[in-house]
Amino acid sequence: MHTPNTEYSPHKRTRIATGHQLGLSRRALFVKEGVPEKSVFGVVTRYKQQTSGRSKPRSGRLRILSIREIRRALRLIDINPFIPNKTLLLNLGLICSIRTLSKELVRRSI
Repeated sequence: MHTPNTEYSPHKRTRIATGHQLGLSRRALFVKEGVPEKSVFGVVTRYKQQTSGRSKPRSGRLRILSIREIRRALRLIDINPFIPNKTLLLNLGLICSIRTLSKELVRRSI
């Protein structure tokens, strides 16, 4: 079973780490949890550094537009599909550039 770029829940990480502490092999945990052996090894190694099985916060700048603002924009576009981006920006009262709004809408596959 191959699960690329999957982040496991803290609950699953705790089960894997606890199983390892109880003496289960990586292969047994791989079969039991449905997680690749390398992932089991990674979870067990990192579990000691994590706070209750949670990932560290991601680095990078936060998005300027929230999901709620994007949904509002999409609703307005559903009502009027030919609304210019500048008018859309003014109607929503957003404080971002037209280009930022356009990129986010394209990113959301509009």
